[in-house]
Order: sequence, then C-alpha cells, then structure tokens
Amino acid sequence: ADGISVAAGALALNGGTINDARSATTAAARALGTHVFTNDAAHKVDGTILPASVTDVAASSSPASGDTYGLAERIEVRVTFDRAVTVTGAPQLALTVGATTRQAVFESGSGTAQLTFRYWVRGAGSGGSGAGGVDADSDGISVAASALTLNSGTIVNAADGVRAATLGLSANAIANDAAHKVDGTVEATPEVVDVSVVSAPSGVAYGAGAEILLRVTFNRLVRVTGEPRLALLIGNARRLASYVSGSATSSLVLYATGPGTSTLLFRYQVLPADTDPDGFSVPEDALDLSEGSIVIAGGSAAAAPSLGSHALENVEGQGVSGGGGTEPYFDAAEYEFELTEDVAGPVVVGRVSATDPFGDVLAYTVDAGAEELFEVDSESGVLTY
Repeated sequence: ADGISVAAGALALNGGTINDARSATTAAARALGTHVFTNDAAHKVDGTILPASVTDVAASSSPASGDTYGLAERIEVRVTFDRAVTVTGAPQLALTVGATTRQAVFESGSGTAQLTFRYWVRGAGSGGSGAGGVDADSDGISVAASALTLNSGTIVNAADGVRAATLGLSANAIANDAAHKVDGTVEATPEVVDVSVVSAPSGVAYGAGAEILLRVTFNRLVRVTGEPRLALLIGNARRLASYVSGSATSSLVLYATGPGTSTLLFRYQVLPADTDPDGFSVPEDALDLSEGSIVIAGGSAAAAPSLGSHALENVEGQGVSGGGGTEPYFDAAEYEFELTEDVAGPVVVGRVSATDPFGDVLAYTVDAGAEELFEVDSESGVLTY
C-alpha cells in the first residue's frame, strides 16, 4: 500500500553469473549500495483484480464523402478499456444523432481491450426496429457518458471472466464530433469493399458436387431483388455462382422496402468438367445483374457492378478437380417435384437442366414408360403433366 522497495542485497545470481566485461573470471559487485529505495509511493501494488474501465471512446470509421455519413452508411465507434474484456450477448452504445438516440450494436473485440460498435444510417425509406425519421446531425454525433449499456449481455474482465467492467465513459464521452456528421437524405452508389471465399475443399481440391461459397461485402447496406449472380473463372470456363442470401455473419437491418445487408453470399456447385488446379478466379466484372438488382437499402441508387481491386486471381488453396468425364450430366444430383393428386392437366411441374462437357446442345426426352403421363420440352427441359 505504501510502494515497492528494493534492498541492498536484492540482486541474486539464481544460478547465473554476472562478470566484469574486462575479465570473464572476475565477478561483478552485486551490492546496490546507495541505489536502493524504500516504499516508492509512485509504484504501489494491489494484486486484487480491479474492474476494467474505459480509457477512450472514438469514431473509428470515416464518412465515404467528406465529413458526413449518408444513407445506409456504416458508423463505427470504438470503446477502449484499460485491460482486456470478454463480451457475451449484445451490449449497445447509444449515439445521439441530432436529437435522436440510436443504438450502435456490439460487433467485435471480445477478448481484447477494444470493443467496436456499429450503426447504419437511416433514411426516409428506412423502417423496422428503432424507426423514427431520417437521421440528420449537422454538428456531429455525440456519445454520452452513460451511453454504454449491457442490453442483457455482459462485459467482464478477461483475466477472471467474472468481475464486471465499469461502464461509465466519464471524461471520454463525445460531444458533437464535427468530423462525423450525418445526413440520411444523401444517397450514394454502394461499392464492393471486399470479396472473400468462405468455403474450403475437403481435400486438395473441390470435387464434382462440392459447393464453393463466396462473400461479397459492400460499403453500405443494400437490398437484393431477383437473382444476381457472381462469375467464377474455373480454368477457361466462366461459371455463375447463384445468390443465396445476406451472409449469416452480417447483421440484417429491417427496411420498409425489405431487409438490408452489407454482405451477400453466393454459391456454386462444381461440375464434373470443372478443372483448375491453380485455384479459381473471380474477375473484376464478375457481378452479373442481368437476372436481378442490388440497390441501396432504403433508397434507389444501384450498386456499382465492378469488383475493382477486390477481384480475385487464382485463389491459393482453392483448386478445382471435377473428375473430368465425357458424358452429359444433370446439373443436380436429383430432381423432386410435387403434384396434387387428381390434378387436371396439362400443368407444368418443374424444369430439369443438364450440361454437355463439350458444350454441345442437348435434347431432353422422357423415358418410354412415362410418356403417357409426362412430356418434356426437348430444348428447355420443362416437364409437363
């Protein structure tokens, strides 16, 4: 309680040696003499684990344009503690945007001393939980001293996993940060900021039937309609991965016009003819919007189709070996269709598709035993009862 001390005989060899540099055999004098100190009040010790406390709060993101965040743009605020903390559940950080309180949700940092919270700017087309008009703050967002709340979660010392952290921000609160203004009426083109592969082959390469999953991340929340696709270059063949959903790892924000997400997931199933031992590529023009659209959530600005510098070339560890083959094959392992009992035909029950390894045009037919009940369009593969 009164500070550490160091006695005159404190320096011990503990099995080692300290010799005069001028003579390898002459031992150095180890007495500390007048250099000892007693009860250094500036260096006290308390082995009790103290609660973690906040040492800094700062906006860690930057507006895409100037000093103002626009519609569906991400605001990140980083809260720094004096020691590592562990987080469970979904703590929140209240941001004051104009005269409105918006909750930034915990995103990352558990196990470290820095926690990141994020919030997406709302506009006139935004709805869902926490709705309340267009976000606007001409003098910059604020974070009050009482802004950090647990929201049924926990923030505890990582050292013992028990002692609760002190949540008050005190002098680290933020008042009207002029570098982080908000205007939810401003729309901008959503742009791709990352493309990554989130699957891995079970062996040295993906085999026939294996699924390749890719994640495309935008700098703003987006809304998807239809079925956009993502092109992969596998060897010399251009293959299209289908849109699956907003990634499960990306938070969905509800909008009046549908859910918005910053991350889209695409899936491709390897065909027998696919071969690329060096790893497949995702070209700059890979985003195919011919069958769908990607627009800013809560607005109408269409996403830029180019991947830019985020295109991928011969992704390491992502080789493809479909196994070859010269026979045509169906694009799915099996097709299953439902048909209501006693339905009056003709009625379309579904569609089958197949691929020829050499690119030849295929013709579809029905087995002789099923011709009385079903017919298939030889070109499209549409099956009719």
